[in-house]
Amino acid sequence: MDGLSPWELVFQRLTRLQEEDPNHTVCVRYNPDSLEVNSIFFQTGQMKTDHKNFIEVLEMDTTYKLCTNNMPLVVFKVVDYYGSGRTVGFSLISSEKKEIVTEALKCLKVGVGEESASKIRTVLIDKDQSEIAAVHDVLPGTEVHLCDFHVKNAIEASGKKLAPNWKEIEPLIEKMRYAHTKVKYDKAYEELKKIAPKPFMDYFDKNWHNFSLIWSDYQRNETLNLRERTSVAAEIRLQSSQNATGICIVLCKLITLALKI
Repeated sequence: MDGLSPWELVFQRLTRLQEEDPNHTVCVRYNPDSLEVNSIFFQTGQMKTDHKNFIEVLEMDTTYKLCTNNMPLVVFKVVDYYGSGRTVGFSLISSEKKEIVTEALKCLKVGVGEESASKIRTVLIDKDQSEIAAVHDVLPGTEVHLCDFHVKNAIEASGKKLAPNWKEIEPLIEKMRYAHTKVKYDKAYEELKKIAPKPFMDYFDKNWHNFSLIWSDYQRNETLNLRERTSVAAEIRLQSSQNATGICIVLCKLITLALKI
């Protein structure tokens, strides 16, 4: 690493980003008492332009195990005119606590600007409570859609534990997920009540049927969604290195990758 410490290398790359891309945004948040870094957000000028051009629907996707200290990477994405995803920001976070996720989202808002951020209509996330709370705090008035992939997995995991007849229940859950009208959703729900055991119905009513967030197609179709139903994992391939030292090397590689976009 040319005799530089990991953090010196990080800031060397950040300086390079500043010199080569004056329109970039970098936010470093840290604990003032311990001086530990809570999050590092960065967005290139091109990412910022893409975000302003395709502002209405935002996807938040979290990728894990990229760092030796397991800091999650939040990838912010939008959908362009061709239906393709475009990355508009990265944030390495020390944990998924609400306050830390909130700061990461605030940094994205700083990058794109208050006026543009006010035009975000829908945010697609998994059912992480910290992300949900952060979106409500930073982008009030936006609709929160839940990723269908995470919805399916979450209901299935609980269904297998709470319902011995899960295989019989599963097709009805699928009907509700893909219901294009409330009438079709309600019909499947009534059928579910006839065959599902009470523990599963209590879980389903509390966490899904009476839940305010959007996860069924008939709900998605009532709001702007650009036909997005899942937050696909970011396809970022980081070569492993014997000299990799946690967050620092990962961040350096991400910055290098961003400069090539």
